[in-house]
Amino acid sequence: QEAHAVAVFGDTGVDEDTIVASRHRTGVSTIQTSLRTNAANDFRIMGTTGVIDVEAPIYSPFRLRCTPVRPGGVPGPGETRKHLLGESQFAQGLMRRVRGPIDAIRKPRGRTITKRFTGNGYHYEADELMRSVCAGRTESGIFPLEESLIVMEALDKARASWS
Repeated sequence: QEAHAVAVFGDTGVDEDTIVASRHRTGVSTIQTSLRTNAANDFRIMGTTGVIDVEAPIYSPFRLRCTPVRPGGVPGPGETRKHLLGESQFAQGLMRRVRGPIDAIRKPRGRTITKRFTGNGYHYEADELMRSVCAGRTESGIFPLEESLIVMEALDKARASWS
């Protein structure tokens, strides 16, 4: 529905660092990309009841972790004192000191899904193109032209905010 981007352009005119913030019918999302930094090449999807972490490299991920979370938000009646205590400087300092040992002992929550792929991940696109061309199709049944246009319209909206 709405997209805004901020970018840093290199000498060649290429957007070397970009952040895109988007508003969707059901929420918001952010994407950060960079050619200038050696940042993590993974991504995270955060929802109201869970988090999905997809491990790097993003073009050929082999593992993801689904972790349930409690819905957040404003503390309910009777929780205000507990909430304020948890946000206190003392409680935050204590949690920083004990988080490592707690995480080392605690059994990981959620579920891990691992799947091995061959190649570098991009060959799936090339294989689908080859199958489509050999079958005389002008678009993929997996990712039809209409989906490509939706993606490009979203990118165009984001790029329009650069100027």
